[in-house]
Amino acid sequence: MLLSEYYNNNLSSYMKAERYVNSGSPSGFSEINTTSESTKPKSSTKEFDVLEIKFSEDVHTEDFGSISDYIELYPNSMLVHTDLLGSSLLANEKFDIVRRITVEPTSSGRTVLMKNDRPCFIKMAYPDFLGRVRRHMRKEHVLSAMEVSSRLQKAVDDQLIGVPFAFLRENAGRVIRLPKSGYEWGVIFREYIPYPFVDMKEFYIPFFSLFGYEVDPMTGKEKCNKDPSLLYQLYEKQTDSPEEFLLNKIIFPLCKVYFDVLLKTGIELEAHAQNMLLTVDEKFQIQRIVCRDLESAGRDVTLMQRQGIQYNLDNMYKCNMLMDEIYDKYPKWYINHSFMFDFKLGEYILTPMLECAKECFENVNIEEMQRRIKMFNQQFIKQLPDFFPSEWCYYENINFEEKGLERKYIWQSNPKYR
Repeated sequence: MLLSEYYNNNLSSYMKAERYVNSGSPSGFSEINTTSESTKPKSSTKEFDVLEIKFSEDVHTEDFGSISDYIELYPNSMLVHTDLLGSSLLANEKFDIVRRITVEPTSSGRTVLMKNDRPCFIKMAYPDFLGRVRRHMRKEHVLSAMEVSSRLQKAVDDQLIGVPFAFLRENAGRVIRLPKSGYEWGVIFREYIPYPFVDMKEFYIPFFSLFGYEVDPMTGKEKCNKDPSLLYQLYEKQTDSPEEFLLNKIIFPLCKVYFDVLLKTGIELEAHAQNMLLTVDEKFQIQRIVCRDLESAGRDVTLMQRQGIQYNLDNMYKCNMLMDEIYDKYPKWYINHSFMFDFKLGEYILTPMLECAKECFENVNIEEMQRRIKMFNQQFIKQLPDFFPSEWCYYENINFEEKGLERKYIWQSNPKYR
């Protein structure tokens, strides 16, 4: 894919990068467990229909935020991925299909783009395996996403967090309780335009597209005649050396965003390559680091206490607290910190980006760049005493949930990026 394609159609070029300039997760499970052939992100299908189903008997329905800003839903209805129409969860329920909504898949599989007058993303329940886990969307998930959105917006509005941070607000949702099974089935609506809003034209580039290569939607395989990586194409638009471009324009701002959000709000972003975007202006100069998928972000209660940040525990989903019990070598509080930073951000973004740099640029000293990243991050680590374990962790490439196994972490000395 060429950067110049963004000039032709910003939205379609972003969706091309989102769907086809993506080499998949390091674990490989994003390719193993995905949606149906006609709806999966890398299929040749341009669009498909999400179903709005209305239940024929009373169901317990709760709406959150202003859904009507995005779409007018029928009472007692739910948006359902077409793959799930035959789900056993719906087998004994009485419902009618009242509307079909045309959408385009994204890299997530269960998150789709609705292109109406106000484009938005719809994140649906998908209680079958996508990647490593079943993707539920219960009330606790919806409430957590909206609380994280609210906290981040307040931090931005109060100028606690500034540039280059931006995020896609998740500020509306619906949850129903199925009459027969009692299963909570929900949906979240996510804005298309990053907050805070800016008065300039921006192009959006997913982080995985920086170092991924384009897939041919007809074959599902990488194209033979590859364009240079988007990372290299962005470098060509700059005047810095490869090292200074990568560090000062992308990696340092990314790390600053991660730690600014953590220190100012107590929110631990799941900052892997699918959840983070770059924005660039019309001259392809990097502008902002955008976070999305806030339902997956954690709320660190112990850190909030230490930092004097107000919090509530009405919804315990994704709350991380320091407890006495040891879970696989360390208390889970410490494990989560390493897993989110060292593994998700480090091994899903920083390591593949440096590997791409080594492939693209001659004489790039990767070890020196790692040293500089560690030095840069020390300014934040010093503000987080007794926060990270001395080692870093990851886990094996197996589907623990599908095999009914307890997740086991593998520990390594000398964290790469802190």
